[in-house]
Amino acid sequence: MGLIFNEPWTDVLIIIAIVLVGLYILKALFTVYAKSSYFKRLKHPSTPLDVDGFVDIARNAPGYIKIWFLCKVSFGDRKANEETVKLSSAESTHVPGLQVTERAEARKGSKIQSTFDAKPLVFSPDKPHPLVIGTIRMGFGHHRIAYAACSWAMHADEDSGSTPTKKSNESRTTYFHDLLNIVSQVKLSRLLCYCYC
Repeated sequence: MGLIFNEPWTDVLIIIAIVLVGLYILKALFTVYAKSSYFKRLKHPSTPLDVDGFVDIARNAPGYIKIWFLCKVSFGDRKANEETVKLSSAESTHVPGLQVTERAEARKGSKIQSTFDAKPLVFSPDKPHPLVIGTIRMGFGHHRIAYAACSWAMHADEDSGSTPTKKSNESRTTYFHDLLNIVSQVKLSRLLCYCYC
């Protein structure tokens, strides 16, 4: 009958063991590939930010295969866009005094028009440093948290414990910077939100 051993169950066990070892080797090889892909993405474009240094990947290694899969689903083979995007800002229709950033020039092929009263984004050295609240809108929770931070930021000088100057209260600008409002080629962002959680 072509049995390696006298008992059929021993052949079944050997086949199962071979399959499991094969799967383990494939997973190990794919993890090496996903890890190299991860570090390649970190370098293009290069950035001074080092999140891995902050979370200590020696003790808390990222899930390289999960990251590879999520990047493949959301970005495909697209390369990071290194073009400088000029920004403008307009006052929020929901929060008086809050400035919302947007593209100064419409994206090629986009039907989204700039806000009619948007002004080019320029930081003045004579004013206190602006507070910029950045978010990537992957779900309504992110948006609400960012708006809550904006609400705090607009009154940060008043709540700091020191006596706020009139200049700091009136001239510090708070910006709501939603990256998807600027440029977005990412698809399935809500799916990614649930996968990351």
